[in-house]
Amino acid sequence: MEISDLIQNMFTECHSLNLLYVEDDRELSKNTYEMLKSFFHTIVVAYDGEEGLRAYQEMPFDIVLTDIMMPNLDGRAMSRSIRQMNPNQAIIVMSAHEDADYFMELIDIGISKFIPKPPSLQQMFGSIVPTAIDINNAKKIAMLSHEMKQDLAESKELLRRIIDTVPVRIFWKDIESRYLGCNTLFTHDAGLNSHSEILGKNDYDLPWRAEAKKSIDDDRYVMTSGNEKLNYDEKIIRQDGTIQWLSMSKVPLKGENGDIIGILGAYVDITEQIEAMKSIQQAKEALGYQAQHDALTGLPNRILYFDRLRQAIKKVTRTHQKVAVIFIDLDRFKEINDSLGHETGDEIVKLLGERLKCQLREVDTIARFGGDEFTILIESVDDVSDVAQIVQKMVKSMVNPFEVDNHRLYLTLSAGISIYPDDAVAPDILIRNADTAMYRAKEEGRNTYQFYTKEMTEKTFLHMLMTKNIRNAIDNQEFVVYYQPQIDAVSR
Repeated sequence: MEISDLIQNMFTECHSLNLLYVEDDRELSKNTYEMLKSFFHTIVVAYDGEEGLRAYQEMPFDIVLTDIMMPNLDGRAMSRSIRQMNPNQAIIVMSAHEDADYFMELIDIGISKFIPKPPSLQQMFGSIVPTAIDINNAKKIAMLSHEMKQDLAESKELLRRIIDTVPVRIFWKDIESRYLGCNTLFTHDAGLNSHSEILGKNDYDLPWRAEAKKSIDDDRYVMTSGNEKLNYDEKIIRQDGTIQWLSMSKVPLKGENGDIIGILGAYVDITEQIEAMKSIQQAKEALGYQAQHDALTGLPNRILYFDRLRQAIKKVTRTHQKVAVIFIDLDRFKEINDSLGHETGDEIVKLLGERLKCQLREVDTIARFGGDEFTILIESVDDVSDVAQIVQKMVKSMVNPFEVDNHRLYLTLSAGISIYPDDAVAPDILIRNADTAMYRAKEEGRNTYQFYTKEMTEKTFLHMLMTKNIRNAIDNQEFVVYYQPQIDAVSR
């Protein structure tokens, strides 16, 4: 759903609703309040769970929008208390957590809508709009139920006009779950031509017969318990195989003496909203993948590599093992790009990534840092000699040529290795040290590997210092040039 449509729906659905907003981050609370205030009839803001409960006890709210991690009383405890007071209260949670057990606990409380924190406008409105639609429909159903009990004896025709005007599907059944009536929209969904055709039928006679048992079980629960069952999602597989999502509500239908004589139900087709939410989630997952993977090779990129390196370091601090960082660079790759073109170079990089990955375990990580540079993470190392064997296999794997665009190319690589915690404890320094060792391998003649040593950093520092001093001396005109001829001692 486009953001403009969500905004229009917010104005339409929320203008008569009251919102309780509980958030301890006052800056976020202020910004969110400013974003929502023009849509709701009333917004009450609280800054912790205890304050939120007091506000909830003082006035009725249609929607509770709450953070979870708060002082005094967190959002979970507050939500449980609110659920005890009103089992049907609509509660939307904003949370930065992504743990599955955490979400299962919230679902157990009865919370079915979650917004990541901090929320985007589309995420915020995308959760509030369906909730507001459900609440307004439930109010319409409750109003209709009340009107039906008052007017049933007076005017069946008036009732018919009312329920046919409401933009939801409405039906009612007897104590045996046989249909007693429905409105026009429901008639169309059932594939019938008139209201009278529904009389005496049950769900096994209608296009959703595959879900008939579940529907009738829901009827039984409402009729035997006397409890309403409101705003629950129901998946319908129709005869043509298409899937339809409904937001369903059922309430007990009572006779003049107060006995339950059946159920009154209504639902809204929310298939478009569900599909839109799925599309948003898929787009979010795709963007997340692209942000953490290299576009050319599909391998993890620098961001994901650093994350996995940090996780590996945390793990081995408990197991007292080591972590190896390997920095790999193709030898003379620039010559290939210059002579055969960047497209050939890109193909070689892809083939190299695949070849190196084949030398690793599933738990290890290979990432592309850019150009022809790859970094490898070897987790849970017990013996550093094992790392040397892995790198030797990679060097030897380059004996086989690369076949690209009718070119048979024999290439070599140079690799540098640094070990946690021997060479460094910070991820960026481990990578820098592996890079330094790789350049030492190139200096040693390429087609080999080197483990990092402290002397490499000292040599690099001295080289940088010498370069800096020479540049400063040139700038300051500190060099004096003398002419010293070379003379042959024999011929003079």
